[in-house]
Amino acid sequence: MKELVEPFRPYLVQPDHTFYLRCTDATLRDRMAGKQDYNQDDDMVNVPGRLTRLRTNFDKIAAADPTGVIIDTDDNTPAQLADIITAYLTETSPCPSFRTPPWSSPAPKTAG
Repeated sequence: MKELVEPFRPYLVQPDHTFYLRCTDATLRDRMAGKQDYNQDDDMVNVPGRLTRLRTNFDKIAAADPTGVIIDTDDNTPAQLADIITAYLTETSPCPSFRTPPWSSPAPKTAG
């Protein structure tokens, strides 16, 4: 895959962060069971060896990505994951005004 992307690398914008979402096998099974648009290509659980290969490749790519941020998604709703990502971006922003949003209340003044 890397060889296929390499000729296009000069045209691609390098991200500041890439979020890799992971979950346990049990959570994946539950999520896939509830998926409405499930098709044969989605079968990561029942095709022997497929999930192991996918996880190995996923972990290898995430580990080699200098922008990679791995987030375990078990027990989190999509809204909670959005909050986790937003908090991460806020905390790591190089822009001080982004870390302290203009809509936040100013710190109370102390006497003295």
